[in-house]
Amino acid sequence: MDTVTSRVVLNGPHQFGGEVTLSGDKVASVHVLYAAIFSPVSITFHNFHFCEDVNKIIATLENKNWVRFEFFDNGLIFHPIGMNSDITPFSYSRASICIASAIGILMGKIELAKVGGCNFTNRPIDGHIRILHKLGFDGNLNTGTYNKIKNSSTDKNQLITIDCSTKKYGPSVGMTCHALIASMVSDNNFKLINIALEPACTTIIEIISKVTNKIVQLDSVDRVVEISKNSKADSNKKIIDINIPTDLTEMLTYISGAILHRNIIHLNNITLTSVVKRLLHDLNVNIQLITKTSALFDCRNIKCNLSDLYLDVWPAIPSDAGPVIAVAFLSLNGEQKIIDNVYDKRSAHVPELQKLGFDIRSRGNIIIIGDKHKRIDNVCVNANDIRSGAAVLLAATSLDNRIEIDNFNQVERGYRDILKNFNSLGVNISYE
Repeated sequence: MDTVTSRVVLNGPHQFGGEVTLSGDKVASVHVLYAAIFSPVSITFHNFHFCEDVNKIIATLENKNWVRFEFFDNGLIFHPIGMNSDITPFSYSRASICIASAIGILMGKIELAKVGGCNFTNRPIDGHIRILHKLGFDGNLNTGTYNKIKNSSTDKNQLITIDCSTKKYGPSVGMTCHALIASMVSDNNFKLINIALEPACTTIIEIISKVTNKIVQLDSVDRVVEISKNSKADSNKKIIDINIPTDLTEMLTYISGAILHRNIIHLNNITLTSVVKRLLHDLNVNIQLITKTSALFDCRNIKCNLSDLYLDVWPAIPSDAGPVIAVAFLSLNGEQKIIDNVYDKRSAHVPELQKLGFDIRSRGNIIIIGDKHKRIDNVCVNANDIRSGAAVLLAATSLDNRIEIDNFNQVERGYRDILKNFNSLGVNISYE
């Protein structure tokens, strides 16, 4: 976790209307950087999300001389160079654990540290360690070294079945990416069950199908993917192109701001999934498509036809969108509930919104939002993580007071140019 802190100041009143071009999915951008290390060819990534988390990984890959990059407006060309067994320099990034097995398969051992970078909960990495054991590695986090077990059954051409879910949280994006990346370099065939289908996972599946001589069979209904060797495949791969899907949570962040301010916002590079359309319909948001990827979201006549909003695994509304949607709900009449079926500890935004005078509380995995607001004096609040920080920022734009937000770098970890974009929408915000 980055210990650098920053503070921004908002001086109301604010507007929230105008035009913003969205980035590609942040989580996908992080994970494909790790997957592409093992590509035998260069990859051109379009629609990349150059937020601070992504930029830090890029810098580390360059410093370790694992990758050479070429950059263009909204993307990059990834030229893999090589790697070694030491992944401790990436320990600030939770997603770095996803390359442990692939590194081990190629190098015979892995040197890792306890991963960080995920602030809202102390989720264990037991599932990732299970994958290492399944693939024939032994060791422990106290020493930081895992070695390939000699004469392991995984040395043979066999089918390896990996369950990519956790008992508590269901299909895991991290475990799915971990197993997928391992399959890229293994001589074994893989069957992954209970996989996550978030953009990070489906984009890595696309990479595997394009850059490796593997047969990939995906069953999205049963959440199974089988990856097997193809002896007849053409080994002369050329540079390939990958488009990162739109960041759905970033899109919902800006729409939530427009709902809060009862205004119109023009968003480019959108993707409207069926569940997002249903949510916006239930809130009476009028969507006027300009092109397939550009639309006006008219939030001036909001009416709530929702009972409770449930957050769940993809393709449902994602858990990390919960905090920003909660801010939109602050402007509705009556009491609303957001029930998170993925994580039960995503509530870091609640005490900060209470400091801003809003009627919101948490009970386990349920966030309860009321319609009352008590006037406050100038106040300083905290951005505890990416999404709770974005929620606090959105809520602050509805107030006329001077509001200070500490640790704003947490927000910038997951949002490219968010301060610049908010300024363009009419928010009076600046670094202190």
